[in-house]
Amino acid sequence: MGDQIHRRLPKEFVQEVLEAFNERRMTEQLACELLGVKRARFYRMRGDWLKCVMKGKEFRLWNRQRSDFHRYSEEIEEWLHEELRYIREDADLYRGRFNFAFLAELAEREFQRVFSRNSLRLFALRHGYYHALPEEKEKVYTRFEVSGPGVISAR
Repeated sequence: MGDQIHRRLPKEFVQEVLEAFNERRMTEQLACELLGVKRARFYRMRGDWLKCVMKGKEFRLWNRQRSDFHRYSEEIEEWLHEELRYIREDADLYRGRFNFAFLAELAEREFQRVFSRNSLRLFALRHGYYHALPEEKEKVYTRFEVSGPGVISAR
């Protein structure tokens, strides 16, 4: 079976197979073989396709929807693009090094709401401003070593 169906097959091909099956030009077994799915998945997909046809919506092979919950307003996104572009390209002081805690503080002062450092980091990753390089990840420094149970020695 391998990859997910939306990675393996074009949407138009899947729609043609579903349409041919629905018009009884193709058997269930042949349709399942062409799509590389089992019978239960095929009928779920057919149901989704029929709903989309009836409602006049676009048929999609994946279920993930773009949620407004995980997005910032246009004003905030514009500000973030401007700040991240400045850090990446124009700021000689930063030279492409990002401090997301500081950026979260600036955004909090600007928009009077709380911002998570990780949310801003994910925003920068998603829009291509930031790429975590392996050399940026420092090795953990061991401060104390235990040579035996209950014995702590300074290094």
